[in-house]
Amino acid sequence: MKTKIKLSHNFLLWLSVFIYTASFSWVCIRKFISFGYYDFDLAVHDLSMWNILHGSVFNSILGIPFLGNHMNVILFLIAPLYAIFNHPLFLLILQTLALGLAAVPLFKLAAKILDKNWALLIAIAYLLYPALGYTNLFEFHPTAFATFFLMMAFYLYEAGAFSGFLVFALLAMFCQENIPLAIVMFGILAAFRRRPLKWVIVPIVMGAVYFILALKLISFFNNNTVQFLTIYADWGRTPGEIISNLLARPDLFLQRLSGAHTLRYLYQIFFPVSFLPLAGIYGLLPALPFFLQHILSNRPSELSIQYHYLAEMLPFIFVGFAYGIKLLCKSRWVMLNQRIIKILLLFMICLANLLYGPHWMLPKFISVYKADFLDKQKEGFLAEIPKDASVVATFEFLPRLTHRKNLYSFHHIYSGFYTLSNKKYVLPATVDYALIDFNDFLTFRGFYYPLNYKNNQEFFLNSQWKLQDLEGSIALFKRQEGAKLELCRPIEGLDGETLHKSGFIVEDSIKLLGYNLSNSGKDKKTYELTLYWESLRPTERDINIFVDIVNASDVLVWRVVHPICYRIFPTNSWKANELFKEKIIFTVPAPLGEGGYKIKMGFFEYYNKLLLKINGDTDREERITLGGIK
Repeated sequence: MKTKIKLSHNFLLWLSVFIYTASFSWVCIRKFISFGYYDFDLAVHDLSMWNILHGSVFNSILGIPFLGNHMNVILFLIAPLYAIFNHPLFLLILQTLALGLAAVPLFKLAAKILDKNWALLIAIAYLLYPALGYTNLFEFHPTAFATFFLMMAFYLYEAGAFSGFLVFALLAMFCQENIPLAIVMFGILAAFRRRPLKWVIVPIVMGAVYFILALKLISFFNNNTVQFLTIYADWGRTPGEIISNLLARPDLFLQRLSGAHTLRYLYQIFFPVSFLPLAGIYGLLPALPFFLQHILSNRPSELSIQYHYLAEMLPFIFVGFAYGIKLLCKSRWVMLNQRIIKILLLFMICLANLLYGPHWMLPKFISVYKADFLDKQKEGFLAEIPKDASVVATFEFLPRLTHRKNLYSFHHIYSGFYTLSNKKYVLPATVDYALIDFNDFLTFRGFYYPLNYKNNQEFFLNSQWKLQDLEGSIALFKRQEGAKLELCRPIEGLDGETLHKSGFIVEDSIKLLGYNLSNSGKDKKTYELTLYWESLRPTERDINIFVDIVNASDVLVWRVVHPICYRIFPTNSWKANELFKEKIIFTVPAPLGEGGYKIKMGFFEYYNKLLLKINGDTDREERITLGGIK
């Protein structure tokens, strides 16, 4: 006789939370190990945590106390735990845990609104929600804790537990300065539902007072270094102007609301939950300030689910989902066909994930985010920097360098300004090391401007930097008196230079005069390639190269992508008849097998990735052959 095992709702809930937390934590660990965090949010908050433990709120990356960036008071409460688990990975795993555990109060709330069967479906839908996965995978942000705290607050609000509601409302407000607006909305909801006066007055007063206080403290600590209102510059220069313009020109707001970018954003939010939160507007209403914040912003990232901006909205989307289902269940047909409806709702959340969500890609992420040969090279660069040294670095290195007093982001140097600011950025003259990936995507593409190379020139030519190590596009420098730039430089002529002469011309603009190729002396797998260039005429193109090692069958073995002259003297800055010399060092990750190998080189325009044509003998991929190696 077979025994039928019935799994409880609580068991299935906790199993789902465990699977979510374990899988996303593992991806975050792999992503960290493989230098996959390409922005500076994780580094900023980890540095803030380290500074708190050392008695300071100043954040050298931001150039201001971290409370002048966002009012992340919650970091002080996390600090005792961080003192025990003193590593950026702790923040990533804690974030994952907070996001996963938010399913528990959601389940309890949904069970109160509907029943446990529906509650389990809603909790699983939450864990499968595309925006939740993206929030988890994009850096680290204290607002992720607000997801859990707000979910708890809403559950306690519905349960009528006033003291508990206030505790979690306060914890949520500690996460960021915009959260109090949602707490104010709770008071407004209570007024509509004719709850006792304390449910109306206390949340409104508490949220409003905290919001005003937080803005004043941010302004005090910020000292006008970061101008957040520039995000809403389309609507005005001051809060008063913004409100006045919105009231005077509602047609402009409706135009923004009906724009393609906004509609896609709203579609990606509501499609996975079958648009039911729009019917359960009671649960969704507290998220209204956040919707307005994102829709009015001129930052495209705020109208995207692939960042962290939905963290504070997730609780209300899913409480609205529960209330939307409750409204749906008033239909007799729905009540008679609940199983079909549940299958359809799960199908929608899975379909949305398949179309534009990250969950189904987790196995691929685990495969992609693994420490490869280049990552091991990066670890070697980091090992050369003393633990107490002052460092400026490009984004991918920042999370590995946070446990020091002075750490700076190179994107401020490249752009010339603080983030979201018109204030000129000046790097302290006391910086000891510079670790730069000249192919760092966010630095040199996200902050790209044709004349930003002048900031690079000022940094590398006016300071004295000794090249410590070089691999492909990655260079480690140490400040040293009398040092000269060794990566690249203008030259007067080729007298005294030994080179294999060439004559390849790219887009009738630049000419490869010649090159030298030799083992660098490190080992047999490391090569030094010296290139000599001539500018034939000025060009607007920022020309980059890729150097390919191919075997006898013309199969690619290794590729090095390189910006000509390391973005210090980019081709769009060259004047006619100027000559330049640069060196590239690259390592082949595995010993070459038997037989000969060729080194080929192709050219492309950096910003639009167009492959460029060369006057001379090229292969089908527009590559020239420089020579052979064994």
